[in-house]
Amino acid sequence: MNTWLLQNHSSILPFTAIGLVFLAFWAFVGFITSRKDRTLLKSAFITNTTAFIVLLLIVYQEILLEKFWLNLFGTATQFYYLPLFNLSASILGTFTHITTFAIHTWSAALVGFCLLFVSYYIGGLMKKRFYSAKA
Repeated sequence: MNTWLLQNHSSILPFTAIGLVFLAFWAFVGFITSRKDRTLLKSAFITNTTAFIVLLLIVYQEILLEKFWLNLFGTATQFYYLPLFNLSASILGTFTHITTFAIHTWSAALVGFCLLFVSYYIGGLMKKRFYSAKA
């Protein structure tokens, strides 16, 4: 894959489309898993707990340690937000023209977490509207 990308500079994978499909899937997860007996916000917090723990590990590794661990936890935390990294960097890139803010992995992961949370919440809202329209 790396060789192909280096030989074909003009051809790139559709990373933005991959991120959008991932967010649509996460909204579908929100549609399927949100329940009527729990509030939607509580369901979103419970479902995104793993994403929040990964975000905390990324912040700990990058800001406090200033390096990533060379084991499974260091690698897995970097891969967790990988489908959303292009979208997150695009969103953060709009703010770099206004401020001198540099894009770091932790900031892209923070935007990725927000995208996941909002996507799940939208999926839950769609479920509530779907069932309220049926009734």
